[in-house]
Amino acid sequence: MALILRNGGSQSPDRWLKEPRNNQVLLVTSQIYVPYQQLEAIRTWAILNNVYVETVGFPGEWNTNQQGMMKLANYLQEIRSTIQAVNRYLWSVEII
Repeated sequence: MALILRNGGSQSPDRWLKEPRNNQVLLVTSQIYVPYQQLEAIRTWAILNNVYVETVGFPGEWNTNQQGMMKLANYLQEIRSTIQAVNRYLWSVEII
């Protein structure tokens, strides 16, 4: 299993998956971002590269430097982003 460590501002994981050496990837992120990032990873490169992706979120108590990101507005934004990601995923696999 490959473990991809990157921050939100870094390049896409595509550069590491140009020539996949295995078929499993673990993405680690803040818990609030797990659903969105899982869906986008599947849509944008997992299906195309035949890669199994698992996305896990680290506990909220590890997130002490991002306390401003844990407000209601942030959760609502992530819910909206996840709904949009579901829609993009469904269109990409031509389900809807």
